Amino acid sequence: MRFFKSYAKLASSIAMAAGLAVTPAQAQVAACRFVLGFQTLHSALASVAGDCVDDQASGGNGDALQHTTKGLLVWRKADNWTAFTDGFRTWVNGPNGIQQRLNTQRFPWEWGVQHSAPPQSALTPTNPSSSVIATGLEVPWALSFAPDGRAFVTERVGRIRIVQSGVLQAGVWATLPVAARPGNEGGLLGLAVDSDFSANHFLYVYYTYAGGSGLANRIVRMVDSNGSGTVDRVLLDGIPAGGNHDGGRLAFGPDGKLYATTGEAGVPALAQDLGSLGGKILRLERDGSVPADNPFAGSYVYSLGHRNVEGIAWHPEGGLYETEHGPSGAAPFCCNDEINLIDPGVNYGWPAVYGNQSDPSFRDALLQSGAATTWAPTGAAFIRQGPLAGSLLFTGLQSQALHRVVFGADGRTVLFQEQLLRRQIGRLRDVEPAPDGLFWVLTSNRDGRGSPSGDDDRIVRVSW
Repeated sequence: MRFFKSYAKLASSIAMAAGLAVTPAQAQVAACRFVLGFQTLHSALASVAGDCVDDQASGGNGDALQHTTKGLLVWRKADNWTAFTDGFRTWVNGPNGIQQRLNTQRFPWEWGVQHSAPPQSALTPTNPSSSVIATGLEVPWALSFAPDGRAFVTERVGRIRIVQSGVLQAGVWATLPVAARPGNEGGLLGLAVDSDFSANHFLYVYYTYAGGSGLANRIVRMVDSNGSGTVDRVLLDGIPAGGNHDGGRLAFGPDGKLYATTGEAGVPALAQDLGSLGGKILRLERDGSVPADNPFAGSYVYSLGHRNVEGIAWHPEGGLYETEHGPSGAAPFCCNDEINLIDPGVNYGWPAVYGNQSDPSFRDALLQSGAATTWAPTGAAFIRQGPLAGSLLFTGLQSQALHRVVFGADGRTVLFQEQLLRRQIGRLRDVEPAPDGLFWVLTSNRDGRGSPSGDDDRIVRVSW
């Protein structure tokens, strides 16, 4: 009896966080039984968990609990994980199988997302203004600002350009030997400036090249010296490449790790193959090594089951969000472009599912374009301050719009969305926050799939 009184006091913090009420258990009840996820976890931990004391009961928010002679089984609907705790330790059956931790600890994927409620001003239509910063670029793909105010811009044909003091510089910072063809999606793609750039002068670049066995993508680290760039080292090579679905976005997360998005290169099965880097979000150390806390030991893979991710961004209060291209065949194998909240080790379903299928084996999208509409979503960024704080911005090639999406405090529920600059400046490839709090947008009208004007492609400043 004393054990369960002390246990309930300790375990209550876990169960109450899940919206569950804790009732101290007394003794085994012969008629009780384990079912569903509780049965699965108990079968693996029978000697640890003990026998059932009561049947599974409903808790708050659709959650569930069940007392045992040695502790408590808990299932959280919001996270879809099942756990057993003895009051001091917890065994969680999550995306990486059954893992043990202390009750005072959490695995990275357990934390979930909880944001402040968005301001009411973010939930109404807006009318931004735009002005042109630079013209005459050739298929710009990514943009990243350095601490000294320079903006580095990749052109898919292989050049890295610099915008300084609002002016596109005539010279080229670096040229890389890329494989880029009109109408295809490969070439010089993502770019990320090191957060310690002032000290190390490093930039990171993702590009497609033609090797002895065909096309491949690689990530290299470059160094800025005397106004020009040279390759310092190759961090990761052999990423699958194709005429389409090359992914290519690079960004540093708040954890200091380098994240890279890859496509499945037109071979859908690669997205489900943990032995392949295709159709994934990858996570690297700055030196190209595998982080020790990645969800799959010894692997760069952070999440899987992706078709072609071209945008990633972190909410100011936590949570990694991505933009992903859905299928482009004839109906019903069409459309369903996605916005996903990424958790480590989670499978997002491609090609087994697309759209929201409510298949428990995979994670559904937060937002998708539907079965008849294509956005072709690309770069993404969050508004971090002002009346629209917390809004996700992402660019669209097919929609020819800058999308704005507002999520609720749970980080998942879509409260508001709108399309800005729609069909005003053509196909849009990337959006990045500038040091002054405004946003820069790249057009992609010369990529072989657009209708370029005489001054395309452009960098456009957007303000509210």
